[in-house]
Amino acid sequence: IYVMDKHRRNYDQMQTDIFAAIMKAVTDHVQLTVTYTSAPDINNKRETKTFELCPYTFVDYNGAFYVIGKNPEYDFVTTYSLDRFSEVKENKNVPSFTVPEDFSPSRLFKDSFGLYNSDETIRLKLLFKWNTWTAITNRNWGRDQLLSKNKDGSFTLEFTSIPGYELESWIRSFGSDVK
Repeated sequence: IYVMDKHRRNYDQMQTDIFAAIMKAVTDHVQLTVTYTSAPDINNKRETKTFELCPYTFVDYNGAFYVIGKNPEYDFVTTYSLDRFSEVKENKNVPSFTVPEDFSPSRLFKDSFGLYNSDETIRLKLLFKWNTWTAITNRNWGRDQLLSKNKDGSFTLEFTSIPGYELESWIRSFGSDVK
């Protein structure tokens, strides 16, 4: 099998060391003190914070690594981009943590069109022109997708998804071939 990774993110030695430290914490269930810089906001400003993190697992998505974990101050699991961590230290002042029995990455991302998750979902009903049939039908776009063909060759794709940039971008990529 040849893996096409032309767009894989390049990680420097520091990020490789951070990956190793987080992987050890995932394996040993050790809470970390991390320094993390947010993605730029609409004004291109970033925020750097230091906080506690219980890392549950890694996700390799589109050639980049992400950490799925929980900040003990909040009651939800969050996704963090590996390349935004600048410091990671094992927190020896707290006991090890336990990953909840009901935690499952596949359940976490079950309605996600891309990487990020939410409790908010929408039901999409998209009408495609006939010339997109192969591009649409050779993949599964949602766990509950339905396809129905129309007499004129067009077809409807329906599925549940979490709204967001990746979903909007995918729909827009079909231009006038989708409504």
